[in-house]
Amino acid sequence: MRKNKPQQNANKVDVHDREPVKGVGFRKPDVSSIRPDGVRHNTNYVSNARDLQRELDAFDSMIRSDPKAIHELYLLGGTLVRRYGPPGVSFP
Repeated sequence: MRKNKPQQNANKVDVHDREPVKGVGFRKPDVSSIRPDGVRHNTNYVSNARDLQRELDAFDSMIRSDPKAIHELYLLGGTLVRRYGPPGVSFP
């Protein structure tokens, strides 16, 4: 499990967004792990609801950087804001 480290793919290679948002080409998920089936799972939390659009932009950037991973975005209270699962990958 990795916490607040640059985003990597399942091969442990740092990944970068092909369409950087405001000049930011990489992201640091709050939590990142690899499931037993080899699929990376990145989770982010919205620490300030006023920054929700920024967090949604970062979420989209993470998907572009690693479309083979599961990505989730939650409010701090535990409410799911958005989830992305790659085609063919079951969740949970």
